[in-house]
Amino acid sequence: MCLLFIVIMLTLAKVDGISNLDSRATAVDLNQVAQENIDILSHRALDKKISLIFEHATDSSVEIMANRELLSTLLRNLIDNAIRYTPERGWIKLNIKPLPQRLRVSLRDSGPGIPQELQQRIFERFYRNSTTASGSGLGLSISKQIAEIHGASIALKNCSSPDGFEVTIDFPIH
Repeated sequence: MCLLFIVIMLTLAKVDGISNLDSRATAVDLNQVAQENIDILSHRALDKKISLIFEHATDSSVEIMANRELLSTLLRNLIDNAIRYTPERGWIKLNIKPLPQRLRVSLRDSGPGIPQELQQRIFERFYRNSTTASGSGLGLSISKQIAEIHGASIALKNCSSPDGFEVTIDFPIH
């Protein structure tokens, strides 16, 4: 746990030092980065008997100008959080879809959701919505910073049919 915390703090320091993409941006295939992170975390989903579903358009370009390492961190944090808070035998669905002038990433799970009044707090450093799940309370703060560095918007919502929670990130296409 100590090593993981050190890695998280180093990631936070790196993200804090970046205000925009400038020369760090390259063309990044979002499907490829998402699949790599699903592969890395799939064993944790299997341990909880969670179905991890990846839906993406194969006939459209899903390249964006991005910092690949930061983008990978953002997706890994979101998938990790979904696995952490989704109950056993639940499901997580990652969807990547091109839209006019943007690329949408949505991650929806069958977890308990987050009360509306606490949703913006989950982006605060060290805030944790649960005392039962492990974590530092930094992952979503880092994810929001990475989205902002990329000029992306991030939105949260509880889902009512079926229950669950959804995080949506819209990346601009340049």
